[in-house]
Amino acid sequence: MYLTHSFVAISKGELDYLFFYITEEYIEEQEFLRKKLNPILERFGRELLEKAALVKAFDKDIEFANNELTEKFDQKFSQETISSINNKMEKPGLLILNSDLKSFDPKEHNWLYVSLDGFIDDKGNVILISMIAFFDMLKEAVLNGKNLFEEAKDYINKQKAISAHEMVELKPGIFGVSIDLKEAFNFFRGLKK
Repeated sequence: MYLTHSFVAISKGELDYLFFYITEEYIEEQEFLRKKLNPILERFGRELLEKAALVKAFDKDIEFANNELTEKFDQKFSQETISSINNKMEKPGLLILNSDLKSFDPKEHNWLYVSLDGFIDDKGNVILISMIAFFDMLKEAVLNGKNLFEEAKDYINKQKAISAHEMVELKPGIFGVSIDLKEAFNFFRGLKK
């Protein structure tokens, strides 16, 4: 795991992937959330071995690192695309690249942003089993030389399918089918992301 003042300063070198942990200062100030997230992030970063690296800004440099990221995206995307990305980049999250940020070009390099917001409930509790399972899937894809972007997209799509399955129950009722409205809301909220 790299701790840095600058995301652009980190070079990919021989690594297959860089995982940039994107957060905001107000999130890092939530001590309860930090105590839950940091050990998971450290474990993930350590288990990537020499195949990939987790990159995290020092707490005092989060704003600077995020501004670098914004500048990089501003250079490469239209304003419409930037607005769309910013709306979907709920924090905290992981920006996964197969290049370093300095040479990143969205037309040449694969990239994926995964919000970790879905692993945090409304009270700020981390849903540990789900988050650890997600990080383990990423780690296994990296260490086994699989296409990480395809594996992550498949995993996310399977989770959406599981959510859709959970909202519909076949049981005796007026029409023989009932819909759990809470699960339906969560499913459709997840599709918006």
